[in-house]
Amino acid sequence: MDYLNEIEPYLWREGETYPSDSTQLESLYQDGEINFSMAYTAYKAISMVSSGAWPESTRTFVWDSGTPYNVHFLAIPVNSANPEAAMKVINAALSPEMQAEKADLSGWADLSVLNYAKLTDEAKSAMDQAQEVAPEYADTILSYEELSSHRRPELRADLVEIIETIWTEEVLEK
Repeated sequence: MDYLNEIEPYLWREGETYPSDSTQLESLYQDGEINFSMAYTAYKAISMVSSGAWPESTRTFVWDSGTPYNVHFLAIPVNSANPEAAMKVINAALSPEMQAEKADLSGWADLSVLNYAKLTDEAKSAMDQAQEVAPEYADTILSYEELSSHRRPELRADLVEIIETIWTEEVLEK
């Protein structure tokens, strides 16, 4: 928290206020008021650059010590009327075909949860094709391998709440 307080003079509005949400953060980046934005979606930058919303100079990066990796979660409620059907939907969502569709850079553009090394050659080909980057955007995003090599699991929800409380008390309200 000491470090966060030390860098306040270099933050947007010198840390007197913070963006209220990710939408405001993205707008500030788009307008050139801040130097970077953050997103859980690993390939968000390419969609924002290709749509013209973000500058072509945009580049993705990962922290050397690791980057949280959000894979989304699928669950079946205990009171589900049809858990077998729910399981079929989950299995379909986890299929290589649907994961390749999810990874398609022209669509959702999200990382697959599947272990690439364990995919069949056909599934690898589909995943590779989904993640083909137009040459003009090749420098915008990191490769799947680079992103994956730095991924770290998300923090437990109870720890996030503790960190937010400490940040609010020690940084935001200080």
